[in-house]
Amino acid sequence: MAGFSQGFVEVLAAQQTLESPSWFEGTADAVRKYLWLFEEWDVDQYLILSGDHLYRMNYADFIQRHRETKADITLSVVPVDESRASDFGLMKIDNNGLVMSFSEKPKGYALKAMQVNTSVLGLPVEKAKEFFYIVSMGIYVFER
Repeated sequence: MAGFSQGFVEVLAAQQTLESPSWFEGTADAVRKYLWLFEEWDVDQYLILSGDHLYRMNYADFIQRHRETKADITLSVVPVDESRASDFGLMKIDNNGLVMSFSEKPKGYALKAMQVNTSVLGLPVEKAKEFFYIVSMGIYVFER
């Protein structure tokens, strides 16, 4: 537990207000609507988790990787094969793992255009030949 003694968790629930009468329309919309609150907190990083998913993941490892790479934003992804890829938001990355584009549930040519070499993320070459799309898990670390 060392290193986390000064941290805290704040659950930010979806809400409707006079200024914003609609519910959140995804994780990015929730972050946009809570930007005012993020600006008030004196913290170095924000871990954003989608409220409609359950994950078995060590967030400490995820945050440590974010810090090691000195990234402004780190996204958690999972590789998928072509049969499932068009059901998700996909990211196209370069050979350094930097996100080049995002496409929500692409089909046809747009789907093929989102293929990536997943071995750059540590997937064994044989698996990378089968799982050549990466899906956003809706988990992010942002620098202040």
